[in-house]
Amino acid sequence: MPQPPDAATAATTRDLLAYLTLLRTAGVGPARLRRLLQRFGDAVAVLAAGPSAWRDSGCSDAQIAALASPDHAGGEADLRWLDASDHHHHVRPGDARYPARLAEIASAPLGLFLIGDPACLAEPQLAIVGARAASVQGRENAAHFAGAL
Repeated sequence: MPQPPDAATAATTRDLLAYLTLLRTAGVGPARLRRLLQRFGDAVAVLAAGPSAWRDSGCSDAQIAALASPDHAGGEADLRWLDASDHHHHVRPGDARYPARLAEIASAPLGLFLIGDPACLAEPQLAIVGARAASVQGRENAAHFAGAL
């Protein structure tokens, strides 16, 4: 018979779910989310703070509305994805596996989802970065460049 999670495991899962939910909050970008996490201490506290505290933290009306109606279902879907395989990982700043060079960037992502060995994040890397709505020529250039590597 499965044992219920201990309090520490439950707290860790609750924090991770809150963090994943915050990552999905429309209009609350990395810089604002960093400030909220610094002010409130963790993701659970950010979500629990409420509109008045969010406003006092400099959030806009649109951000307050988004925080008041977070995408819990999306956070739960992310958590299910992480639980689906030992090869699925989420690495965030402060985690020893988070790439040190990436952490040096002011607008570094607040989370990396990966499949595979997170230790590879410490290896030398190269990224091809482009627009989400790239032109046909831009996609062809990226494909040619990547193919040459």
